[in-house]
Amino acid sequence: MQTLNLTRRSILNTALSVVGVSAVSGFTSLIPSAGRAEILESVNWAGISYISGPHADLIHSRNALKIKVSGNSNQSKANKALWNALSSVNWKEVGLPNFDMEGYATTQFGMIFALATEMIIKLDAQEDYTDVVLRLVGYNILFDVETRNVISTFPVRGKYLQSYEGLRTVNLTELFLGMITGSNNTGDSIAAWYEKNLSSHSFEARNRGWSFQVAPLTYRDRVIEDCAAIGTTVEIFQDMVGLAATAAFGDATKAPVIPFRISRATSRDMLIVFSDSKRMGLALPSPNYAIEVKLRGWHFAEEQVTQHRKQVGLAVGMNIRIYDTDFKKEIFNQRYRGIHKYIEMSNRDSASSRLSRVYILYEGLLEISFKAITDTNIRKRLVNGDVRATEDMELSYMVLSKDNRLLDSQSSAVMEVIPQRE
Repeated sequence: MQTLNLTRRSILNTALSVVGVSAVSGFTSLIPSAGRAEILESVNWAGISYISGPHADLIHSRNALKIKVSGNSNQSKANKALWNALSSVNWKEVGLPNFDMEGYATTQFGMIFALATEMIIKLDAQEDYTDVVLRLVGYNILFDVETRNVISTFPVRGKYLQSYEGLRTVNLTELFLGMITGSNNTGDSIAAWYEKNLSSHSFEARNRGWSFQVAPLTYRDRVIEDCAAIGTTVEIFQDMVGLAATAAFGDATKAPVIPFRISRATSRDMLIVFSDSKRMGLALPSPNYAIEVKLRGWHFAEEQVTQHRKQVGLAVGMNIRIYDTDFKKEIFNQRYRGIHKYIEMSNRDSASSRLSRVYILYEGLLEISFKAITDTNIRKRLVNGDVRATEDMELSYMVLSKDNRLLDSQSSAVMEVIPQRE
């Protein structure tokens, strides 16, 4: 295949790429050949891309990518924010000593950030209040232009949660732009991830380890009714939690994680269309290890405290299982529970409120569960029940392990196949 001329000049003409992602029939290995132990060739930053197709759900984010820097019609605010964040990275430290942000020569390797999915988990604008809960998921992708191989993908996530008094006008395009740039003062922006977290990941071949992917979520029969009660479907909620699990595992372990296949994805190869109309298909690797999350369901218990206030207890459950995809050998299998006790005002008792509560509790449970695999102290807290309380709420996470030595040995087994920094 012809090597693409990935230059800063051509890329920044629009600062946008179009990416179509799904499963591929001919998977390639994530680990490069032994002859290429380190990536010493030039690697160019190719800007921001987004996943196309009916499954992408990127209406507001794609509009956000079009917003230009004031006085500069050739650069978007989103790309400038990531450019600034990348400028502070020690590229030799992460295994890309010849990372080139200013070069104009033909390069063999490129790096992009590809937006995958935006989630409007809650948007409730009433006379008394306005609640907004948003998530944005994407991937940092390093690829070989010549071979069309994806070298590594790391999940990147932006979070936004805000509650206002009174009715507010909500500009979702601006909010999703802020989740990329950090302009809405959230520490959980895409730009903040590149500035603070990218350096803790390694692109060196000897540290790359095995690849992981969150498998399609499984669930108990009751989850179908549980989803209907909070105004969603099991298919939609599976995708929401699958994306959360992908980001949480990547954040906790720093391991390469193959993009999560949401239920509506089509069956085309990954396709990148650059601003100069050149096209390149990228083959996603098959995972060496699958992460299987089983939803056990959830339950709300209520007690009326006053005429307008209720004490609510929410409990959710799940299993996490990790296994070798070649031999189906299981290396990790544990069950978890999360409980959230809080005060709910009668005017906020809605399906969207319940959906956001369930999602955020699962998201937090996934985050601490994966962190516990990497950290003995967190693991001990989960065994005893990790409890966080304020005057108005109590949050607790627990691993329901009957054998703590087995939990430790299973966690060690996962860590043995995760790339370690030297």
